[in-house]
Amino acid sequence: MNITPNERDHAIATIITKGLTRPVSTHVFLREMWRVLGCRVIFLDLIPALLVSFVVALGYITIISLKLSLLQTGGNIYSVLFLFSPVLFLSLTLSTEVIEHYGGIYEIKMTSKYTIRQITAFRLLSFALVGMVSTILGSVIFSLTLETLQFVQLFSLTMASLFLCSLLTIYIMRRLHGGWYLGPLIWTNIGILPMLLFHENWERLLSNLPPVVAVAVATVACALFLREIKINTKGVLTYAYR
Repeated sequence: MNITPNERDHAIATIITKGLTRPVSTHVFLREMWRVLGCRVIFLDLIPALLVSFVVALGYITIISLKLSLLQTGGNIYSVLFLFSPVLFLSLTLSTEVIEHYGGIYEIKMTSKYTIRQITAFRLLSFALVGMVSTILGSVIFSLTLETLQFVQLFSLTMASLFLCSLLTIYIMRRLHGGWYLGPLIWTNIGILPMLLFHENWERLLSNLPPVVAVAVATVACALFLREIKINTKGVLTYAYR
């Protein structure tokens, strides 16, 4: 069959147009995932993990509230709050990953329309949002309990802590096998080692950190965290979640 160059070019353009799908934004992709899968699949059988996480977070808030005066006297309240601000995010992440790895849910999700990485990215974003709410409430409670704690300074520091931890967790999960527990482990060391090595100097640094600097750190970390979410949903790079 003889065809003209124009007919050939038109046929090629038609094939390309029909074969290519128009890329969608990350929030549209995640919204569609929620519509298709729903809460039951994305958070399949994770109610025990949610309960454990909220108990851990409640226990943390209770202990901190009861020991505020002691921490203030000991001079390490900012160090402790910086370390434990992401406690809800970490407990949610660890609990859900443990259940998936050892409860057989991973095999179920392998049959899903979406990849394990995409579902995990959705969960981590959800956990970060829950962590933001808990961080805001915690900052309000602590600033009202102790008049020496300024809400703006405390809020900016804890938000920086939350997003640094979230970024570290998803970054390591995408690149290292076993990153689901290595991320929280590394964050714990990041929070504890300065307390052990530098003592009051670390506390002084955090307590005197200007809110504008902490907000800048939180903003950059949040932007990089959202970039990791986008990469995970689009499948740009090789990952090592499992």
